[in-house]
Amino acid sequence: MEANEQYFSVEYHPDYRPQFGSADFPRAWEHDFEKRDFARRGRPAKLIGTLPGAALVDGQFADYIVNSGNYNLCSQKLRDVVEAGSGPDDVVEWYPVTVNGLGQSRTYYVLHLPVIRPVLDERHSKFRYLDQEKIRQILGVAQLPGIVRVRQVIQYSFNADALKGCHVFGREDSSLEWFVSGKLKRAIEAAGCTGLEFDQVEAYPQTPGERAP
Repeated sequence: MEANEQYFSVEYHPDYRPQFGSADFPRAWEHDFEKRDFARRGRPAKLIGTLPGAALVDGQFADYIVNSGNYNLCSQKLRDVVEAGSGPDDVVEWYPVTVNGLGQSRTYYVLHLPVIRPVLDERHSKFRYLDQEKIRQILGVAQLPGIVRVRQVIQYSFNADALKGCHVFGREDSSLEWFVSGKLKRAIEAAGCTGLEFDQVEAYPQTPGERAP
C-alpha cells in the first residue's frame, strides 16, 4: 500500500439530473432476483450473455449511468480507465448491456466484483439493521426469499492492511457499492468520466496480529 493511500466510495454525482438520463431495464427483469443474482458479489455469474437491453430515459448518456437494475453500469471509457488502473490482485468482471436512446445504441458494462474482501473495520464503522418488511418496501417487491434482516453500513471505515495492492474493490455484505483507491480516482477524474463523484472513506491500520472483530 502506498504511504497515506486514500480510498473512496463511487457515487452518482449530485448534479446528475437533469443533464443525464437513466437506463431502464424491462420491468420483469427488475424484480426477478434469481436472474439478477449474478450481480451479488462472491457468487458466480450464471447469466453471462443474457442481460437484456435497456432504454435511455430523460437525458443524455453518462459514463456512470443510473439504471433501474441497480447495477454499477459503466461506459467503455470508464471501463478502460478502471482496467488500466487496477492492481494485480484486483478481480473485476464485465458484462455487456446495450443501452438504446437518442438514435444510438451504446454498449455499457456491468462492473461485477466476484471476490469478497474482508475490508470493513467494524470497530470504527457504524451500522443500522433493516428487517425484511423494510427492505421489501424500499425495493418495492412482494417477496424477498431467504432474506430476514440486512445490516446496512451508515459510516464506513476500512482495514488498511487488507487493502494493500487494491485499487478497485467491494466489501463484504454489499452487492451494490464499490470503492477505488486515490490513484484510480484521480485517473477517472483526469479522463473526464461523467455521472459520478467520490466520497472519501477512512482506513485504519490494524494492531499487529489483530483483525477488527
